[in-house]
Amino acid sequence: MVRNYIRKTTRRAWTVTQLTGAIRDVRSGQSTNSVCQKYAIPKRTLRRYLEKQGGTKGNVVLPHLGNFVPIFDEEQEDRLVGIIIRMSDCGYGLTSKDVRSLAFQFAETNNITHPFDMEKQHAGLGWFIGFRRRHPNLALRTPEKTSMARSTGFNRAAVNVFYDNLERIYGSSVYSPDRIWNADETGFSTVPNKSSKVLAVKGRRQVGAISSAERGVNTTVMMTVSAAGQYLPPMFIFPRQRMNDALKIGAPAGSIFECNPSGWSTVSTCTKWFDHFLAYARPTAEAPVLLILDGHSSHTKNVEMIEKAARNNVRILSIPPHTSHKLQPLDVSVMGPLKTKYGQAVDRLLRREPGRVVTVYDVATLVNEAFEATATMKNAVAGFRATGIHPFDTGLFSDADFAAATNLIASNRTADKNVQTEAIKPTPSTAAQFITFSMCENNSYMTTQDKPGHDDLIQVNGCELLQFEIPHQERNEPEFGWEVSGDSEFLTVDPNVYYTVEKNGAVTIQRLEATELNELLTLEEQQLDTNRNSVSLIDHAARDGPDTTKVTKFELSPEPVGPAPVARKRKSQKRKGEQSEELTSTAYRERLLKQSAEKEVKNIKKGQRRNKRKKADTNTDTDVLCPSCGVRFSDSIDGRGWMMCLKCRVWYHSECGSNDEMMCEACS
Repeated sequence: MVRNYIRKTTRRAWTVTQLTGAIRDVRSGQSTNSVCQKYAIPKRTLRRYLEKQGGTKGNVVLPHLGNFVPIFDEEQEDRLVGIIIRMSDCGYGLTSKDVRSLAFQFAETNNITHPFDMEKQHAGLGWFIGFRRRHPNLALRTPEKTSMARSTGFNRAAVNVFYDNLERIYGSSVYSPDRIWNADETGFSTVPNKSSKVLAVKGRRQVGAISSAERGVNTTVMMTVSAAGQYLPPMFIFPRQRMNDALKIGAPAGSIFECNPSGWSTVSTCTKWFDHFLAYARPTAEAPVLLILDGHSSHTKNVEMIEKAARNNVRILSIPPHTSHKLQPLDVSVMGPLKTKYGQAVDRLLRREPGRVVTVYDVATLVNEAFEATATMKNAVAGFRATGIHPFDTGLFSDADFAAATNLIASNRTADKNVQTEAIKPTPSTAAQFITFSMCENNSYMTTQDKPGHDDLIQVNGCELLQFEIPHQERNEPEFGWEVSGDSEFLTVDPNVYYTVEKNGAVTIQRLEATELNELLTLEEQQLDTNRNSVSLIDHAARDGPDTTKVTKFELSPEPVGPAPVARKRKSQKRKGEQSEELTSTAYRERLLKQSAEKEVKNIKKGQRRNKRKKADTNTDTDVLCPSCGVRFSDSIDGRGWMMCLKCRVWYHSECGSNDEMMCEACS
């Protein structure tokens, strides 16, 4: 099809909607002339469609005009659009080349006649341009890199916990917008990561921009903002051992400064910032303050700050791990513009003073320039609104926002199940239905009916009696795939655990003592293989004697070809045991104090062991014998009365030496 085709006639300028409305009005009693003028449809055209049986029924079907026939109809293109949107929501967006390849595969799979390139196996560029024109809701976007931890961390369960905690806090006290605060750290490098676009000659292969160095020096700045649009003077943390007043030049008024060798926020610097926060926020019992922080250890493990907050009517709520890009107001609407303006300020400084190198002494001035341009009330209020913190909105995020986490978590579960589950190999007669047993980490078993639509898991954890109902369809054949004799049967998997399957599908799991087992099992049944490499199905109705016992055995690995490879344990991307919590709650403070005390005791014991080893090593190296009298060096006090021979480098008693005070008796 011609890419920029222009119609040469005005034939069929009306739409199907206009024609349908015109037919409806005529059938309701209006004149044909007035309806044709109203909808701009020719009279002969309207009469022709009224005479057709389809027009009488109201189902208008328009024939195709022109020589160019579309490859996909509207329904098929809508399916393509749905695939593209789902992939984008899951974090695996398709490029233009991917979409063209997808169109080719779609046409081949559905046997649709197409003019696409069979050698390259993708649709042409003209089709892609027309596809975008037909679907203006799709646009080429530059995606923002999102780590795997953030993709999985922002899930519905974690976000619901955060909103539940926030709702509970709002229910206990009234917090006006000026009493709801958010604080976060960010880094400003002397060499910004992103450069501004510049004008250059078209077609030139490379366009350069002067920077201070290959890699910059990072300075941490802690920003604080309220839901009412108030900004606190920031805190600067420079990567230095000692503070220099020259670093403070040009900083925003009221800023505070701190130094440490790494330049990152620590427990001590965070505590100092909190004192700065209390001086500005001024919380009282009548007007408490809510402070929202991320889960950094300098916030959540800071005993001094949390205790001080509890005494000063400040409630601290942490957001779930790896969700700051969605739930932290500063990250959503303030930090991005601030970093952009900072990079522009660095570029202006380098253009003003050619040959100038940006150092940490310029950071405060450059941050102040960016801070004045972006620290607006509009940006602050938008951040709290976009995260649902204020105004409080728990339904802000849709399923599309959690699509990436849902897809990745489901994929991880499927992969783990495929690696860890050991399934019973069915016989040909029972290939359609059987039970799968899987060994858990605590040596218990999990079983599921391996049938579509039956994913109920049964787990044995040493309990005395558990009964689970397994749903099943009404059918004539046996439910679990083996012949049922009598009222029930026993499934022996563990020597101490019995699974009883009733005819109605109920499964009873029972753990028996050793004495009960001896009474229940015969000698031959006790000799059955129970080493968890096989599963025995024992007919309970044939227990009258050992000769009449019917045993059917399914080996887990009937043809071993060697030792099974050990599956590498998948590292969890999410910090275990962490979620959104109120840091100033009594339970959290008690748990934190206990952890802090246990850590101190552990460090003390570790230091004692280190000192003991060090002392032992010192004694081993320095505990020598005098070559003359045989006295040990360790028996002396502080090594007094001992000398080293300058010739043989041996320690000896000064009393046992020769007349020469610098040599032992043997060397003199």
